[in-house]
Amino acid sequence: MRIFYDRSSLIKLTSKIETKINRLKNIKPLMPKIATLLYKSVMKNFQEQGTDKEKWSPLKEATIKRRRKGSGFGTPKILQDTGFLKRSIFPVAKENEAIVYTNVPYAPVHQFGTNRAGRNNNVKIPARPFMVLRQEYKDLILKTIEKFFGKYGD
Repeated sequence: MRIFYDRSSLIKLTSKIETKINRLKNIKPLMPKIATLLYKSVMKNFQEQGTDKEKWSPLKEATIKRRRKGSGFGTPKILQDTGFLKRSIFPVAKENEAIVYTNVPYAPVHQFGTNRAGRNNNVKIPARPFMVLRQEYKDLILKTIEKFFGKYGD
């Protein structure tokens, strides 16, 4: 079997291959887009007080009573008493990496929960995972990657 290509078809094919190789070598332009989608997913978890798989454990009555009072402060929203944790989350794009992070020391306690002994009693804080990538954002990230590289066969 023989396959013949005319010169212009070979030039177009070579150009497409070179474009894909260059994109594989430099994914840096893709990373901010992915980091933004990661960030939006986490923010939606705060908005909906849970992930797309499960809602966070509700606040205890004692916690609600301790909430700050006053104009613009104190809200029954979970993990959002002052808003500090939510505002501490940032998207970061590096050359080959897209992440969201927070440097708040108590963030892992809320993400994973804890059962620790306190001064007067045991303190149990339920896990309320907020750093979770929702399915809709997984799909958007995949579409963003496909658009960047071009779908298979383009």
